[in-house]
Amino acid sequence: MILYLIRHGQSKGNVLGKAGLDPPLTPLGVKQIHQAARRLQSEGITHLYGSPLYRALETMEICRDSLSFEPVISPLFCEIWGENWRARPVEELQIRFRWASFPPSMSNGQWWPRQAEEESQIEARARAVWDLIMQNHRGENQCVGLISHIEMGNAMLQGLFGMKYDRNLYFHQRNAAFTRLDVQSETMFCLNYLNDVSHLSPNLWTEGTIKKKG
Repeated sequence: MILYLIRHGQSKGNVLGKAGLDPPLTPLGVKQIHQAARRLQSEGITHLYGSPLYRALETMEICRDSLSFEPVISPLFCEIWGENWRARPVEELQIRFRWASFPPSMSNGQWWPRQAEEESQIEARARAVWDLIMQNHRGENQCVGLISHIEMGNAMLQGLFGMKYDRNLYFHQRNAAFTRLDVQSETMFCLNYLNDVSHLSPNLWTEGTIKKKG
């Protein structure tokens, strides 16, 4: 299996540099994802997973026009939750993203955590993402994409390399960057490349990092 970790495009939260209500993409972020979608199609993606946060859904919405299948959406793939992040009710998301299929776990009011995630919870969720993808695609010659977030991607990569989660240690990923893992088994894989933005015009390269706890 080839697994691509794909970060969403630049969001308004990235520009403002602070947490708050789940932000949409900026106009520049939309341009980034139109270019990323062309790359996604050229890589021969066979399955796509994604986060139900607004900026990730907008990213998927652009990308799905280049694909012949619908993405699988789950809160498992969300960004790491801090005290100051607020998601949007699923009712609002269903109106805006009519193509999206949201899991039943999101149907009861506030589906996001009421408290910031502890490091042990972050590690467990990152591992659950990895286990889910391996369970669904183990031993298969498939090309899987995961549209997610910088902290979630960081937690996954730290876990894969046997590291204890540390929010101050970064595998850097720009907005709309591709990171490729060539996977043989749960314990045998190759980090082919990290943070590749060669598909973007240089004027569209953005860091998009909120270095803030909580």
